[in-house]
Amino acid sequence: MSERLTKLLIVIFVAFGLLLHYPLVTVANIPSHINGIPIFLIYLLISWTLLILSIFLIVKKSSQ
Repeated sequence: MSERLTKLLIVIFVAFGLLLHYPLVTVANIPSHINGIPIFLIYLLISWTLLILSIFLIVKKSSQ
């Protein structure tokens, strides 16, 4: 794995770690729902999906 790829993955790890850190998670923890789904759950699922997708795309691009 190249040094550039390693640095990029570390940056992504830190950025998503901050997204899932206590102060930002409490912003989404409001007593509201979208189609019966709590906003907190939607925030967590979207964050997690973006993390997996971004890592997948970076690793796929680097292997080509």
